[in-house]
Amino acid sequence: MKSPLVSLAARVLRDDARATSPDPDARATTISAIRDTMRAERRRRRVRIVGAFSLLIAAAAAVVLVLRAPPVTAPVVATITAPSAPAAGPLPAERPVPPPVAAASSEEERPAPSPSRPPAPSPPVRPATGVAAGEGATASPERLASELARQNDLFDRAIARKQAGDARGAVDALDELLRRYPSTRLAQSARADRMKLLRGIDPRAARQAAEEYLERYPSGFARQDAQRILASP
Repeated sequence: MKSPLVSLAARVLRDDARATSPDPDARATTISAIRDTMRAERRRRRVRIVGAFSLLIAAAAAVVLVLRAPPVTAPVVATITAPSAPAAGPLPAERPVPPPVAAASSEEERPAPSPSRPPAPSPPVRPATGVAAGEGATASPERLASELARQNDLFDRAIARKQAGDARGAVDALDELLRRYPSTRLAQSARADRMKLLRGIDPRAARQAAEEYLERYPSGFARQDAQRILASP
């Protein structure tokens, strides 16, 4: 494809060859037009060169930035494997757990002797708190553990009867516990359950039990229940 400058020069030469008497003004105009066209062509070439050079510089800068950029590493994702669940089996029946019963004094809290070494002779101890009244003047660690187990059994029996809907049977079991072990650590819980059970079967006895509870435990955990029983008609 010919440039505008070459086409214009060719046209001028053809016109000169055909003209028999060329006009000087026309030739001057033509020469001026050729010069202007040449200047414009030079400017276009200069702009093209500058543009190409700018593109080359930009490409080189991009390459340098890419080469200098630190390598991108993929984040390491830790995989946590959940422990396998144990094989499903029959679940044991839920059973209310009474509060643990401990001996009242530090002298009574003596563990049973270990079978791996001979038992050390134990000094005489005073009667244990929570042991049934009228049963001997001293209590050995084995007997104390047996008495604590009986207290827990009586309390468990009362809770089981309560859950089975046998309120009277539950009250009887609690009465037996309080009669045999009046100073047991389970006494407050037993008296609280007893007055709430009596509320449904004997309101008069329930009010009497609530009064006894507040006298023994003015700041007990069931004082609000006792106050409601006393406030009820």
